[in-house]
Amino acid sequence: MIGTSLSHAITAVPPKLIIFDFDGTLVETETLVAQIISSKLAELGRTVSPADIAATLAGVPRAQEATLLEALATALSRCLNVAT
Repeated sequence: MIGTSLSHAITAVPPKLIIFDFDGTLVETETLVAQIISSKLAELGRTVSPADIAATLAGVPRAQEATLLEALATALSRCLNVAT
């Protein structure tokens, strides 16, 4: 029977690793990250709401987030006259 042999083949070698991606499904980290960035900016004397930060980062691929945040840090350091 084909179904039985297929089932046996699938379970014959158990996976060594299973990765669950909960971000955006069970866990919403975007809001938390925006709150953390807003808090850190407030420590530097700049008020930017978490909603504005979330809107800026929304839809940006992870690979581009770092570049965007680095550009933001550079711009803020110039405004605040601090080294990055």
